[in-house]
Amino acid sequence: VKVPLAVVINKVDACGLEDIIGEKAVDLYPPKNEKETRGARRNRLIRKVLHDDWNEKHFVSQLETHFSHVEFFTVSALGHSPDGKATRFTQIRVEKPALWILSQSNRVWRDAR
Repeated sequence: VKVPLAVVINKVDACGLEDIIGEKAVDLYPPKNEKETRGARRNRLIRKVLHDDWNEKHFVSQLETHFSHVEFFTVSALGHSPDGKATRFTQIRVEKPALWILSQSNRVWRDAR
């Protein structure tokens, strides 16, 4: 398929996921080189966790085989833990996947011709 795919992993505010695959984890993940973007580093980290730690090799392989570009995002619509300790709801990065999809739309239409 000649279209990009945004893979959105939700509820990163629960179960310590922010520390494993969220932006906190990206902050600590070493860049591949000095030119690597934050988005590329995030993709590399999430891909590694999915592939190596969560035994989702087939899932990652299928995504990369069937789509022109795969971008990973971590979000939380409510921004609180299910234990109810948070005092107010604050969404986390929910706009990022939509903005990325929109940024890719011109490329998709151009390449479809």
